[in-house]
Amino acid sequence: MNQNHPNLKLIHEFFRIYASNEVEQLGTVLAEDIKWHIGGKQRKNPSMILQAKTFRP
Repeated sequence: MNQNHPNLKLIHEFFRIYASNEVEQLGTVLAEDIKWHIGGKQRKNPSMILQAKTFRP
């Protein structure tokens, strides 16, 4: 994939925000109507992480 592809830039920005724990900025790279599909048993809904403005890996 071309390094200048818009989707690739978006993915890089998501992981930059994620790595720097700037949770309040995640909304700038995620769609408002995002649907989370996470396998296995989860303790927290990912949208709760955004609402709480905290992140614990």
